[in-house]
Amino acid sequence: MSIVFLILKIIGILLLVILCLILLILFHPIFYQIKGEAEEKISLQGYFWWLFQIIRLEVRWMDQEFSFRLRIFGFSKNLGEEETMEEDSAESAMDERASEGETFREEEEKNPKDASVVGERNPVETSAVEEAENPTETSAVEEADRQAVKSAAEENSSQQEKNADKQKKAKTNENGILDRFKEFRQEASDERNRQAISHLWRELCYLLAHLKPKYVKAEIFFSTGDPALTGEVTGALSLFPLIYRYDAHIYPDFLSEEFYIKGSMKMKGHIAVFHFLKILIRLFLDKNIKRLYYKFK
Repeated sequence: MSIVFLILKIIGILLLVILCLILLILFHPIFYQIKGEAEEKISLQGYFWWLFQIIRLEVRWMDQEFSFRLRIFGFSKNLGEEETMEEDSAESAMDERASEGETFREEEEKNPKDASVVGERNPVETSAVEEAENPTETSAVEEADRQAVKSAAEENSSQQEKNADKQKKAKTNENGILDRFKEFRQEASDERNRQAISHLWRELCYLLAHLKPKYVKAEIFFSTGDPALTGEVTGALSLFPLIYRYDAHIYPDFLSEEFYIKGSMKMKGHIAVFHFLKILIRLFLDKNIKRLYYKFK
């Protein structure tokens, strides 16, 4: 009996551990933090971590270039590093080819026989001698010119054909877009499709409500170069709740005649995997969503 109780105890502990892991995965939030600065250059930094920073992703945008860094259990890796290594190898191969070409030219220049022959003869004499010695070369040159003219004419005709094909494809695409728009209008008038779209909109609002930042701090100075346009932009920004609900301050500059954006921004938030799973289950159980999905598919 003691062995049976021991086995049951081990099974119970394993089930409890699995249940704790499932609850931890579902309800432990995914945290994010986004920082941005705009002075002479604009830079953005994003940090995302989950499960006590066991999984951490860093995203940076500086000098119009993205860089990604993933860390799992303390082991980090720069994503996109293989592409940069391939580019470096391609550049090194091109440099090797260029160096081989330069060495080949240097060897040709160091050939004493060719240099002596060229130094003794005048260019007119050399051309006359070459024509006398090789009468077929002139005809070959003429033939090469004819082939070049012919190839240029063929390229022009092929380019014209390509342009005509592009115009035809553009027309067909326009007609296809119009047909799809008409079909979309017809589908939008259906009551089931309206219910599906309204359900999608509710789920999107639910996701944004949980994904919105819990902490925001920003100080931004900007000018569009036109005082009237600066005022319109300021009025439009004041309609967003992000401006007056959080510690965000936007200072318009009506005197500057140049466009600029300066300042700093920082926001934090979190969302749990449970919310994504809840949205997916509700969408999967909706028959109108399935019907709309299979129609577009």
